[in-house]
Amino acid sequence: MRKYTKIKTTSCIFFFSVIFLLYGSISEATSGCCSHHSGVCGCDTSVGRQLCCDGTDSPSCGCQYIPPISTYTPPTTVKTSLPVVPDCNTQLNSLLDRATNAENQLKIANTTISDKDSQLKAANSSIKEKDSTIGEQSTFVAWSGIGCIILLITTIYYYKKCKELKK
Repeated sequence: MRKYTKIKTTSCIFFFSVIFLLYGSISEATSGCCSHHSGVCGCDTSVGRQLCCDGTDSPSCGCQYIPPISTYTPPTTVKTSLPVVPDCNTQLNSLLDRATNAENQLKIANTTISDKDSQLKAANSSIKEKDSTIGEQSTFVAWSGIGCIILLITTIYYYKKCKELKK
């Protein structure tokens, strides 16, 4: 029975020690805080000071400060002036003039392209004519060259035959 009493006593001491330690760390108040104001009763997070039990803030002990949440206030000035819009007819006339100028430039470009196209066709036909002439000439030269080679071979053949007959 004595053993059971010893365990019970040890458990009670341990339990109260833990409670004392936890209570001491939770309060976070130090000695001297609110000593002349009935002790510490909490924390005033709006100013970051310990709250004394008589309702005053501790002049010497602080605690966690949580700043107040600010609310958005929209601007009070309203813009009353409207932007200046030019006359619609002036804008339309300007756009019409620009379109007319672009159309004229396009006509000039098309005429220039047409002229260049005609020049290109004339140059192509001239090249075709020269090609056919060159083709005829090259054919003649080729056959002439072949004829010369045949003539040379024939001459060499008969020259050798003649030499053989003389021997």
